[in-house]
Amino acid sequence: MESANTPTELSAGVLEDDRLKITDLYPIILVPMSLNAHKGTLNSSSPPKKLKVNLHNETSVLVTWEPPEKPNGIIKNYKVYYDLWNNSTFHKSFNWKFVSTSASTHSTVLHHLLANSTYIIKILASNSLGDGLLSDSVKIFVGSKTG
Repeated sequence: MESANTPTELSAGVLEDDRLKITDLYPIILVPMSLNAHKGTLNSSSPPKKLKVNLHNETSVLVTWEPPEKPNGIIKNYKVYYDLWNNSTFHKSFNWKFVSTSASTHSTVLHHLLANSTYIIKILASNSLGDGLLSDSVKIFVGSKTG
């Protein structure tokens, strides 16, 4: 006969006397750590800020930006990506071209663009761990200056 203090196992795994029996435990090791990652490579740079694109002449645009808020290291260079914009192929692969600038440069001119065409432009910063996150896109129509 069981004593009044000895629980008896029930089919749901709950024990009498409102106690629970836990079985089949496996050892684990908890290692405290912290990761600070988002949408990119761990420790990559945040995107450069305030990307602006202005018409330079009929086949060139001036691209300017500010350094990223969180470079996560020393910026090595910037890469300005650009391609022709076509609404019908927006969700398809782009044929991106890019120019690279030094870390101290916050502007560049994209030359030899097709006149009377729309371009889409993005930028990223690179640090010792590689390329950072791309900025939002800016679209610009390249053509004759009016006025």
